[in-house]
Formats: sequence, C-alpha cells, structure tokens
Amino acid sequence: MKKLKMILFVPFLGTFFNLQAQLQDGVVAPDFNLPDLNGQNYSLYSYLDQGKTVFLDFFACHCSFCWNYHNTHAMNDLYTQYGIDAPNDSIVVLGIELDANNGINEF
Repeated sequence: MKKLKMILFVPFLGTFFNLQAQLQDGVVAPDFNLPDLNGQNYSLYSYLDQGKTVFLDFFACHCSFCWNYHNTHAMNDLYTQYGIDAPNDSIVVLGIELDANNGINEF
C-alpha cells in the first residue's frame, strides 16, 4: 500500500499541535509536482511508485514554533535513519514552506 504521512504544525495560543494523518485504505493521494529553491521538481507519485513512505513537513520560516520543532532534529533524525543514505532507503521527507514569498535568505 502506498503511504503518505503528513506532519502539520499549527500555532495556536502559544502552543503547537503535531497532527499526523494517514490516508485510509483505498483513498488515492493527489499527485503534486513542486520545485525546490534550485528549480529541481519533486513528484509525490515518483516516490510512492518506488514504494517509499513520504513525510510532508509543512512549516513557515517565520514561525517560532516551527523552528523550535526543527531544532529538535526529529525530521533529520528520521531521514538519517531511514532515508536515502540509510540501508533500507524506505522514506522521503519533503519540507514545504507555507510562505511563497520566502527565499533562500529566510532558510
């Protein structure tokens, strides 16, 4: 089964919630094709077709809660253990910046 994991951080009243979602059996995630800062495109279906579990990390550079989470290194540790350089290479972590006006200087 193709799996899509979505990690969403929502600032609310000085706290944040780690919401995790997995599509129900039989539901097909819509494909997307998004460029990174260097113009390289990433397609959801290309990773799912390789049998990988995809984690989407939605964040904003100006969000202090997002940066606090980033500084825990949770996504980096996950990628280090299961990503492209790991023996089983079973996951992909894609970070999606929610503010389209941010560029390389904000990262």
